Amino acid sequence: MRVTDLPARVPAGHTFTLREVLPLAVWQGVVFFQRQMPGGSWETLATAPISPRVFWLHWKVPAGWAGSQIAVRFVLQGRGELLATSSPYTISVASRVAR
Repeated sequence: MRVTDLPARVPAGHTFTLREVLPLAVWQGVVFFQRQMPGGSWETLATAPISPRVFWLHWKVPAGWAGSQIAVRFVLQGRGELLATSSPYTISVASRVAR
């Protein structure tokens, strides 16, 4: 599974939105956005239903993660079955920008 337009840097405390169009329709599909924990396990940060080829994922970046880098991945399920897992991506969490 390959995700395009994933930002390399997101601001802490802001909501991140990703729109992705999949190459094939996935009926009753769900995408899980996960981050890697220090022990190597994966924690789900957000989920998005697929309708039937497009998903919109919304995730509020925790303000406390400012100045850190996280490894994230996407997991695709269809009708409860694991269909695909992306390679890990690294995202930098920038300090909150003053308004």
